[in-house]
Amino acid sequence: MKDKLINSIFIIGIFLVFMTGTWGIIYEYVIFDKSIIPDMTFVITCVLGYIGIILLVLWYIWQKSKK
Repeated sequence: MKDKLINSIFIIGIFLVFMTGTWGIIYEYVIFDKSIIPDMTFVITCVLGYIGIILLVLWYIWQKSKK
C-alpha cells in the first residue's frame, strides 16, 4: 500500500511539473498579448508547479530512505 502511495505521489508530481512547464512555455513564448490572460492564472500555475516539485522531492527522499 505504501508503494502505491509513493508511486501516485510521483505521478502527480510529474504531471504537475510538466503541465506547469508547458503552460509556462506557451505563456512566455507563444502568447504575445499577455494582457488578455489574468496574472492570477499565471501565479496559480506557478504554485502548482512548486507543489509538483515538492512532491517529487518527497518521492526522492522516500526512495533514498527505502534503500
